[in-house]
Order: sequence, then C-alpha cells, then structure tokens
Amino acid sequence: YSRTDSEETNLGKNENYLYVKNSTRTLKTEFDPIAKTQGPMVKVSNLIEESTYALIRSQGESYQLYVKKLYAGDWRRYYLAYMSGGLNKNLVVISRDVTDCSKTRCLFEEHFTIKISREELESLSKERKALLIQISSRSGHKEVLDLPEWYVRGYIDYINL
Repeated sequence: YSRTDSEETNLGKNENYLYVKNSTRTLKTEFDPIAKTQGPMVKVSNLIEESTYALIRSQGESYQLYVKKLYAGDWRRYYLAYMSGGLNKNLVVISRDVTDCSKTRCLFEEHFTIKISREELESLSKERKALLIQISSRSGHKEVLDLPEWYVRGYIDYINL
C-alpha cells in the first residue's frame, strides 16, 4: 500500500481497512520458535524522503511498529519515540546504512522498531484513532509517524479473529 494524499473518503477508508485486514498474515516456519503476525507495509513518501512501516506481533503478545526511513542529507540517527501525551516508547535500532552516494548528497536508510502494547492498539482501534508517534534523531530532526486508524482497526480485527 502506498499513500501520498491525506484526504480519504469514507469509502476509501473502508476499502483500506479491508485491505489491511485481508493482507495481514501469521507466519511460522520450522525455523521460527513462535508465529509472527505482520500487517502489510505502508509507504508514505514525498520529494525529500520515504517512510515505510508495518505492525508486527512476535513473541506472543509483543507488538511493534517496524519502520524504515530513507532520506538524503546527513545522518539523523533516530533514537527516541513518544506517543501523544509524552509517553516514551522503546525505539530499537535494527540497522543503519548508506544506500547511495553517487550524487551530490548521500542517501541514508535506517531500520528500527517501536514497542506498542496491545492495550494501546485496542484503544486506538475502538476509538478509531490513528497511531501517532513522534520520533527524534540525534541530529535534531523530529517528525510524526502516522499509521491511519483504518490500518490499526484492520490489524486488530485480524488479530481478534
């Protein structure tokens, strides 16, 4: 799924909700100690950067927002995450890479997860609210990740099947 416009009709929201609910998968191979439930990847981009994220459940009732950030300029080095009201969330860096330096500016990619509780997701789903998390980097860059309410609802409804 790719989103570039914040304006959505109710019909569009319902179609997106069904897409998330029907595209969420629980996976377990012979090499996995436990099953993992992953929602579809959401890509949000503009001319400057790209964010890709998905909800993942692993280790029983452990939920995470997986985030991949692709941007140009200088290293940001994300390290903090907050929900509304200043609630600090655990941000765990998976990797940081330079993807391309062939032009005048380098492209950087950072992968990390942010731990979210099932109760927080259930509450957002029930209230039909988006998951909003502000991330901060050591370079001073701050931004808000916005996982739409229909994504949260579709994911939670799949989990509760």
